[in-house]
Amino acid sequence: RIQPGSLEQEGGRRWRRGVLPGMSGSVHRGALRRLGLWRETWDTEGEAPGERGYSDQSTDPGVLGPSRSQEEAWSQHEASSSAESSGRSRRAELGRSHLPARSRGPMARTALGPVLGCLALLACLHVAWAVNDLTAVTPTNLPHKGSNLGITVIGTNFGKTFSRHDIRLGGTACTASTWVSDTSMVGIVGNRLVTYQETVAVTSVGQVKSLTKAFSYDSPVLLSVAGSNAPATGGQTMTFSGLNFGTHSHTAFKGRIGGTACVSTAWDTVSSIVCKLPAGVHSASGETSAGRAAVLTVGAEKGSNTLRKTLTFSQAFTYDAPVLKASFDASNTYRKGNGPATGGTTITLQGENFGAQGYSSHIAVGGTTAQSVAWTSDTELLVRVSPGIGSNRDLTISVVGRVGTLAAQFDFDPPTLTATVGYNGPATGGSLLTFFGINFGVVDFTSVAKVGVKMCAKTEWTSDSSVGCTLADGVGKDMPAGLSLLSATTTLSGAFSYDRPVVSGMSPTHSPALGTVVTVFGANFGASALGAAGAVVATYGGGACRSTEWKADSQIRCVVAGGLGEKLPFTVSVGAQMGTLTQMFCYDAPVVQNAWAAFPDPLLHKNTPPAGGGGVTVIGRNFGDAAYSNTLRLGGSACETTTWQSDSQMICQTPSGVGLGRGITLSVVNRRATLVNVISYDRPVITSLAPNNGPAMGAIDVTLLGKNFGAAQYTQAIQIGNAEARSVRWVSDSSLLCQLPPNRGVDQQVLVDQMRLSPTLRGTAAAMITYDDPHVFSMVPGNGPQTGGTTVTFLGVSFGAADNQPTAVVGSACDVPAWVSDSTVTCLTRPGFGKPSATIDLAPTGCTKNGGVCRGVGTGLFAFDGPHPVAIAGKLNAPSTGGAVITVTGSLFGQADPGASMTVALGDTACTTQAWVSSSSLTCGVGAGVGTRDVRVLLGGAENKLSAAFSYDSGVFAGLAPLKGAAAGGGVLTLQGVNFGKVKGLEVPSVMIGSTKAAGTWQSDTVVLYTVPPGVKAAAPGLAVTVRQPGATSGNAYPGAFFAYDAVQLTSIKPSVSDTVGGAILTLTGVNFGGTDASPMVFLGSGVECLSTKWVSDASTICTTPPLSEGTYHVAWLSGVTNSKLATLTAELATPTGLAAQLKDALAYIALPPAVLAFDRGEAAEGTTVDIVLEGGTSVSLAAGSFSGTGSVVVLLMAAPASVGDAATAKPASKVVVLRFSGLRIDKTVEMTIPIDLTALAATRRSALAAPTLGRSLAATVA
Repeated sequence: RIQPGSLEQEGGRRWRRGVLPGMSGSVHRGALRRLGLWRETWDTEGEAPGERGYSDQSTDPGVLGPSRSQEEAWSQHEASSSAESSGRSRRAELGRSHLPARSRGPMARTALGPVLGCLALLACLHVAWAVNDLTAVTPTNLPHKGSNLGITVIGTNFGKTFSRHDIRLGGTACTASTWVSDTSMVGIVGNRLVTYQETVAVTSVGQVKSLTKAFSYDSPVLLSVAGSNAPATGGQTMTFSGLNFGTHSHTAFKGRIGGTACVSTAWDTVSSIVCKLPAGVHSASGETSAGRAAVLTVGAEKGSNTLRKTLTFSQAFTYDAPVLKASFDASNTYRKGNGPATGGTTITLQGENFGAQGYSSHIAVGGTTAQSVAWTSDTELLVRVSPGIGSNRDLTISVVGRVGTLAAQFDFDPPTLTATVGYNGPATGGSLLTFFGINFGVVDFTSVAKVGVKMCAKTEWTSDSSVGCTLADGVGKDMPAGLSLLSATTTLSGAFSYDRPVVSGMSPTHSPALGTVVTVFGANFGASALGAAGAVVATYGGGACRSTEWKADSQIRCVVAGGLGEKLPFTVSVGAQMGTLTQMFCYDAPVVQNAWAAFPDPLLHKNTPPAGGGGVTVIGRNFGDAAYSNTLRLGGSACETTTWQSDSQMICQTPSGVGLGRGITLSVVNRRATLVNVISYDRPVITSLAPNNGPAMGAIDVTLLGKNFGAAQYTQAIQIGNAEARSVRWVSDSSLLCQLPPNRGVDQQVLVDQMRLSPTLRGTAAAMITYDDPHVFSMVPGNGPQTGGTTVTFLGVSFGAADNQPTAVVGSACDVPAWVSDSTVTCLTRPGFGKPSATIDLAPTGCTKNGGVCRGVGTGLFAFDGPHPVAIAGKLNAPSTGGAVITVTGSLFGQADPGASMTVALGDTACTTQAWVSSSSLTCGVGAGVGTRDVRVLLGGAENKLSAAFSYDSGVFAGLAPLKGAAAGGGVLTLQGVNFGKVKGLEVPSVMIGSTKAAGTWQSDTVVLYTVPPGVKAAAPGLAVTVRQPGATSGNAYPGAFFAYDAVQLTSIKPSVSDTVGGAILTLTGVNFGGTDASPMVFLGSGVECLSTKWVSDASTICTTPPLSEGTYHVAWLSGVTNSKLATLTAELATPTGLAAQLKDALAYIALPPAVLAFDRGEAAEGTTVDIVLEGGTSVSLAAGSFSGTGSVVVLLMAAPASVGDAATAKPASKVVVLRFSGLRIDKTVEMTIPIDLTALAATRRSALAAPTLGRSLAATVA
């Protein structure tokens, strides 16, 4: 038991001394700890320390007991050491829990007391055992796997019992050493990395025994390197990967790249070491073209023992190549660099990987090394450019063998020409022209000089500012000089001129207008065919020769271009220089040889229309080779247009004019040619006059239509007949206006005289105008006494412009006729009566009627007074048989018996006898007649009457029957009575049924038959009947009679079966629908009116059905006459539920597309005849594919599947409609149930508003 003692401190840790029971003085902690009998507690954070010895975990603070085996004890100690290295509070103790079970009882605690006491005393007294030599270590080599790997040391005298020993490898103790036996010990190897064989030493109680080079760790191995390149600035990391790098960091690792050490080298794991890269660039030292070696050195020097091992990974690393990114000029402005060809320009290059210090950098501009390069930083260099030429030169950097390029980044200033010396020279060349300027280069860069477009015969570089040019032969003025240096060219305009040409003469000196060949003489035309060109300087045409042939410096041949003019200069151009000889050349004058109009026939075509616009072709020569300012004149007037055709032909669009033998004048550039008496204008042509008739006194405007009247008002004269027209006015080439002269005549000739020049210029047209016949409009006064002596005035037109001694007749004659004016003639009447004939004869000839006599007729325009009937003496009425004589009294019945010129009549019937008694009395024998009549007296065309002055005995109506009949009319209605007339042809009484008149036929004095007109039955009592006396227009002589048309009777309706969708056409048949359309209406059922109803005849009406519900409907017909009654059909219209039973009617009377019944091909061969029996007994027999039967059913042979959705695969005959069938069923007996949708069948007649509602099934059997 250790008693508490004083507190001591060792290595910063606090601990307490203790004393063993029965022992005086202090016991050193180290001794107890080496014996494994001390447990200590400390805290690096300053906690109060505590301690106690071994215990059995009871409340007894410190009973010591015997230890377990040494191996267990040192294993526990190693665990304590690991806990201490983690920085956390640790406790390492050997307690009761570490002891064998048999030593844990009280007896063991009691027995251990003396033993532990002795052991403690021995430790304090440093008692030593003798240690013999070490003989071997096994194993002699271990991998670097960390702790808990052990070695066994074999030797002698390690003790018979557990004892404390230390095993050390080199100078480092094992993490734990355990005694095994007198000849064997075990050491736990720590975390170390050595590359050599170490000495194994055993220390026991201060004595050491060793075995040299007895143990070693596995050598490290380098397998790969990660991070194979980096920028020149370094600072990045590279990882060495391999084996046996140890389990924790050692200072023995050193990495380097090539010959340069890593900035730092750090252990990472047992298989990786991290190197922080140094700055650097590509270097030949330690590096091939593929990269530098990565070198890892492990260990250090220790005396004569080699502790270091070097691991190498070849071609493992490269520094990034230098990169040029931008250049800056002297003002530090980022832009493409440029400078003079003499060099010396300083530019700043920026980029990266230039190196962390001034390495041997090489800069080239366009392949030429820079004069100097100054390193500023890893990203910047200052470069002084060497002399050079060219643009878009690349900048190339080479840093210790690594190359970077910045393309097209520098331009040497281009060469610039500023002046030349030697401005003029001969065309043969050979003179020297010196170019001055800048940037020609500091050495001869093979520059090329030229003048104009021709290179110098020789180019000789002199300096950066001077180049010489030996001129080649040539021509030209103010020609540019050019200098090319590589791709750069500089030009100086107007730098040089060759001597200009001189013209001294030519032959010939004139030419036709189309040109010719001339020879030109002179000097300086060039030493060779260098493009010398001749030209005629002309306002019209001329110009450059069509071709120029160089003969010598003093002669050329020129094909002169066509043109017009005289005293023209001639020039020779050589290059841009010209030599001229003035008034040297002329073109031949024009010549006119012939001219014709329209076609080239000078004998037949010499005329042109006066209105102008005609074409005259002019033939000659030297009219020019093109359309210049050429003009043609016809007579004294310029052509409207002059068209150049060729050197020998021109066209004149003639001006307006008249005349014969006009000359042609041609003006060509102030030079004229004339051909006389060649063209005449056409004579006038008259086609019509409007109007083509006129009054005898003329004075009306007449328009002459035709052509060739001219384009202006000439001195035209117009003659109509034998008289000259007045006020002739020109309107257009096709129209003249004049005032018709007074005259008479039929189909008078018209003549137009142009300018009165010649009969050949006159236009004549026969039978163009006729003077009007005289016409009498009225006579004033219109009547006069029968005794004559009345002065009457004939009023009219075309009585003549002068007194031609007219003759007048009124009745038998008219005295003292007198012409007053074209519209007035007077005369004095002789005695007469009635409306006599009245005429005036104005001329014996010149008119269209009366055999050419110009006669005005006024018959009927004048009447002698009378007759004037006043009264009837005697009986004022008579029986219809006539026989009476009446006397008509009055006045002005004539001065004598007029004979046949007098007529007395009753109505329209002349008296049977008549007699003139005196001028105031007439007698009349009454003939048979009916009704009331006017008494009329007609005398010589004059008439007067006594209205309703005489009557026959009135008719007496005894009966009218029958008063009913068919609506179609045509029945006979008999009127009975008396006084209907004794003879046939007399007017019969009028009979009207309603507002319609019945046609009557006289039968006898007591019977008249009438035909009943068509009508429509009216409401009771029927239509009123009106009977009137002959000639009466009002009243009713038979009141209270009514006529009834027969009632409507419906007999049938087709079809009697319809669908419910509406739009079906129903035909109603019967009688008495009306002889005329009375706008009937048809109703179905209870007041449902057809959509439309149309009357067809008395026996037929059609209607269009509205949408209906299923069921049966009565049909009613109603006339449009007010208060008509319905006529109801006993038969009915059905929309039946049993549709199949009524299919025959539906198919027979409803306009349907044909239905298609399909059946199995296997049951009937194609082309055979089959019978189809429709449900309800309707049977049709059809040939395959044919149309037949009342129902228009079409049988189609096809292979029918069990269910047919769409029979589109069928091939029916033309115009067959294939319906859509659904649910087609075929069994062995080939019975089919085919749903037929009548909505689809009736689609063509369905109302737009009708909704489809009906669909029914039809069963059919194929026999």
